[in-house]
Amino acid sequence: MQALDSSQSSVLEPQRSKAAAGLDARRKQELGQFLTPEIVGSFMASLFEARPAEIRLLDAGAGDGALTAAFVKRMCGSRLRPKRISATAYELDEAIVDALERTLSLCRVECSRSGIEFSAELHSEDFIETAVSLVRGDLFGASKTPFNAAILNPPYRKINSDSHTRRLLREAGIETSNLYTGFIALAAKLLCEAGEMVAICPRSFCNGPYFKPFREQFLDMMSLRRLHEFKSRSAAFQHDEVLQENIIVHAVKSTEKLQSVIISTSSGKRAATLRSERAYTIRWFLRVILNDSFILSLANRTKSSGRRWRTLQLRWQSLDWKSRRGVWWIFARSSSLFARRGTTPRR
Repeated sequence: MQALDSSQSSVLEPQRSKAAAGLDARRKQELGQFLTPEIVGSFMASLFEARPAEIRLLDAGAGDGALTAAFVKRMCGSRLRPKRISATAYELDEAIVDALERTLSLCRVECSRSGIEFSAELHSEDFIETAVSLVRGDLFGASKTPFNAAILNPPYRKINSDSHTRRLLREAGIETSNLYTGFIALAAKLLCEAGEMVAICPRSFCNGPYFKPFREQFLDMMSLRRLHEFKSRSAAFQHDEVLQENIIVHAVKSTEKLQSVIISTSSGKRAATLRSERAYTIRWFLRVILNDSFILSLANRTKSSGRRWRTLQLRWQSLDWKSRRGVWWIFARSSSLFARRGTTPRR
């Protein structure tokens, strides 16, 4: 199984640590800013499957550039390397822009060593304002879908219903109550057909009525490939001492949906391997989502006999007994957890 670890030492992690140490805690809270550890960034970069000759990469809410660096490192170490990487990074916090510039310079050096042409654009401005203009076609001569890859650790912060940011998102046809889903939705709109996205974000969008418009819109635009869950609430952003339930989403922009989605888990700690990895039929998966429920936890349980059992936990609070019975029946029919396919669940 794939390890959540980096096999090579990197000069980028010390840069990240220095950048994080220099940030004001109150400012980070205002921006909803949590910098991505190298180990998490490396795993996210490993999920990209396509190898186009020219990669146009979007890193919105780039922070110190850890995700762009992880992506570049992955491409440089690949057997099938791109000819060119054009990275576009958005970061609003002026306190970390210098660290981001240094990271992009290191990426240029790394690409040069690997024979890859590298260019970078750094926008020290509000991603949502610029992205909405791109989506609406307000920027003359600019493509509405300029990217074929996006790697994101968006800011996590609630947005008020009457705020300027909320109004901008509505102009782009996006209804959501948190910055991270706004970033993800805009990034999806900016991807070209077959463009890939890997994002780490809170798990809160996975259930409940507040995020249902986002879920439906995202799944309409994107073909979901993988959801990766961290079993520890503190491991993913341990440098920032954040207690947050996070998942990693891998999706491809396409109207054609795959027949299954992979759900994997890990502790999130350094050198940790995937605890479990399993494909679920997408038909069942979408039925669960549209019933305002979602997959919350997938774990492996090992009994004394050594036989491994996988358990799937669903949030039932919003469902009446008939809906629960229906969802459970779909699960029983579409998974291989049941030895007897014809068994119906009891009330």
